[in-house]
Amino acid sequence: MRDLVAQRKSAHVVAIVALLGLTPKACVPAGGTPGSHSQTIHSCSPSYTDENKLGRLSVQQKGPGTSIQWGAYPKLPAEKYIVGIYIGDQKIDGKNQSYAPHGSLPARVRDKRGRSVRTYKTGQVFKLAGTSYDANGGVVQKFFIKCRLV
Repeated sequence: MRDLVAQRKSAHVVAIVALLGLTPKACVPAGGTPGSHSQTIHSCSPSYTDENKLGRLSVQQKGPGTSIQWGAYPKLPAEKYIVGIYIGDQKIDGKNQSYAPHGSLPARVRDKRGRSVRTYKTGQVFKLAGTSYDANGGVVQKFFIKCRLV
């Protein structure tokens, strides 16, 4: 795989990491959380961009305490996408759908008592980990991205 290059964009954070190929071992280490084997964690803000010939993943965060937008943009055709969204090691959202997954997380949510609480803390790691499947249920590719929230 070729080295990926970071690019800066002024308006939003765009963190894009390579979609990795056909073998699960390409992106998920044994016994580890997807993306946890990398020692470098880029900031989700102001921007970070990586891409390869298989597609791209993006995470956007305008600044401290703002909502988070994310999306997967694969170039290989697939029938189904399953994605998990994590803050730290806690899964907080997921998708199981027939089109390229994307979504957002609010900066704040209401707890059981109706109080507004933050969705994440500055410094936590955002992770997206997913798999795309063909019509027969075979894995097309596995992918992940992670970045540090501000």
